[in-house]
Amino acid sequence: MRKVVLLLSSIALLTAACVAGGENIVAVQPQGSVTTLPPIATTTPEPGTGSTTPTSPAETTTTTIPERPTGVVTPETVFQPWGSVNGLTMFRGNPTRTFYGTGPISDTPPTQQWRFPDKAMSGLSPVGNEEKWWSGTGWTGQPLVHERDDGITEVIFGAYDKKIHFVDAASGERLRPDYDMGDIIKGTPTLDPDGYPLLYTGSRDPRFRILALDGDEVHEVWSLHAKSVEGMWNDDWDSNPVVVDDMLYVGGENSWWFAIKLNRGYDDDGMVTVAPEVVFQMPAWTDELYDLLGRQHSVENSTAVFDQKAYFATSGGRVVGVDLSDIENGNAEVFFDFWMGDDVDSTIVIDKEGYIYVVAHADHEKTNNTAARRVRDVGQLVKLDTSIPSDSLTNVDPIVWKLDIPAARGQDTGAWAT
Repeated sequence: MRKVVLLLSSIALLTAACVAGGENIVAVQPQGSVTTLPPIATTTPEPGTGSTTPTSPAETTTTTIPERPTGVVTPETVFQPWGSVNGLTMFRGNPTRTFYGTGPISDTPPTQQWRFPDKAMSGLSPVGNEEKWWSGTGWTGQPLVHERDDGITEVIFGAYDKKIHFVDAASGERLRPDYDMGDIIKGTPTLDPDGYPLLYTGSRDPRFRILALDGDEVHEVWSLHAKSVEGMWNDDWDSNPVVVDDMLYVGGENSWWFAIKLNRGYDDDGMVTVAPEVVFQMPAWTDELYDLLGRQHSVENSTAVFDQKAYFATSGGRVVGVDLSDIENGNAEVFFDFWMGDDVDSTIVIDKEGYIYVVAHADHEKTNNTAARRVRDVGQLVKLDTSIPSDSLTNVDPIVWKLDIPAARGQDTGAWAT
């Protein structure tokens, strides 16, 4: 039974946003008619306590997932851990981005057991033409937690000190030397979920790397430069890569999306091997959105996969569905194309029926009237039916329901949380 427990603050943030805006949920029919749904039920704190009444943790059960075809993410994997590794190996735990650990969670208040490192994790990296100090961990910044073959639980994360860190979850001590990535690391790395000693991660230097964890020290075995294509906007790698069998999917701030065949294996000495091939790549923008919004079309969210379909979104608000059924042969088609009207940095989440959930935050609506009108039509949090075509920037037919997330205390509308 899996024992790794990891709580993500983003879940709490999005839950809070949904509760706060509960009365603004509306259901949208294919014909465009709008029906108001009942408000989301909330729990009222006891007077003077400032907190809700705690509930008893649910018992943990073991779920047996049926065998699935290669390259297919089945409904049974939603809310479940992914792969053979015991732990959390990617952002939100699985390709549908719906797993974040197992319970029960203790009702005893947490106490600090250790702190890492002994000084702030900071580094200089430019914003435009000016150097800026960055400190801590970034977007998305979630640590990976897994149980190694030797029984040690290891925490892996990248930070703004430009290094990947490997920490003993029990003691807070380094388990391996830090790996220098050359520039700040915003996104969450991915540990190979099938047990190969490989780590997939990018940084601002600006390369996406595959690192081997076997041998005497962590070492690079492959990299993809952000400028290997004629990109747009920037050259960071904020997106967390998702691995489905021998395929990896990742987007970049260069405004391109990549499908990479990994070709993993072992040599005669038992050392891990990998021979990646970029089998498909596509720009994340359209000419129509470029004319409307300019260059801001980076992919900062993380690809989600269900069945043989991949979904990602852009800073221009474009939500894209890609057919993966023949991806290993380099063939893929965009089967779904929807415009949220504003910046989508948070990762798409997919339920067992294949509906996708997308949230945007205010950016373009502040300066672009067309984007502002679209946000009023769409809302900031939506449930989308991707079987319904969206053939224009004004189409609302795929919306199952929508939620407006209004500004609070002078902040912008929308949310960054997954």
